[in-house]
Amino acid sequence: MKTSTVVTGAVVTLSLTAALSACAPVGGLDVFDRDQAASDALPAGGTGNVVASVDADSTRLLWQKGETTFYAAKGTGDTEGNTCLMIFEGDVGVSGCSSGLPLTVGAEGTPNYMLSDTPVAGDDWMKVADYLFVERGRAESG
Repeated sequence: MKTSTVVTGAVVTLSLTAALSACAPVGGLDVFDRDQAASDALPAGGTGNVVASVDADSTRLLWQKGETTFYAAKGTGDTEGNTCLMIFEGDVGVSGCSSGLPLTVGAEGTPNYMLSDTPVAGDDWMKVADYLFVERGRAESG
């Protein structure tokens, strides 16, 4: 299995890694088949480089936990043709984009999250929403 690292944005002291395993084609998420709802819009004033890396009309809300929101989106510019996972704490965000899924994104001090269009086998990951998994050993409590 070939692994590479893609970084779309980092926020202040957060370090972002996105590892990919090119197993699935881009666009494998049927969440993009539905029309964009108001709840799918990214936070107003969101982190500039994170917001600029995706097509604003493609963002889809996957899950919200407290003040943290998780979105899938299609890349634009340098990430055009890629699928992206975006994580926002309020309006501060990080993202990772990849030409294949699954895609894993994590920030220092937080759990790793995986965007996948297929079920994730094993005990290392827990499903929290359609297409979204959290690493069990680092999952936040509550």
